[in-house]
Amino acid sequence: MWKDVGAFGKQIVSLTRDGQQNKTDIKDTRAEVKELRQEVIQLRQEVSALAHIVERLAVELQHDRENTKREREVQRLRLENILLRYERGLPPGDPQE
Repeated sequence: MWKDVGAFGKQIVSLTRDGQQNKTDIKDTRAEVKELRQEVIQLRQEVSALAHIVERLAVELQHDRENTKREREVQRLRLENILLRYERGLPPGDPQE
């Protein structure tokens, strides 16, 4: 009978120790989850900032393309004007720079 009481006591001590270890593990896990949540929030903010930068670059690139297209059109029209003046034998116009 004393053997059974001793074994039961050991079980209680073991379960108590396991319970305490579980509480410690849960506390540590909660702290890790909190840290991970903060990291996820920070990463979301960084991704959002990068997405904003990419959007701005895309807009700037589009503007640059439009400006380049306009410049090519102006150059084409100037060249066409020069050729028309040459073909008609007209005197050159005033430089428009």
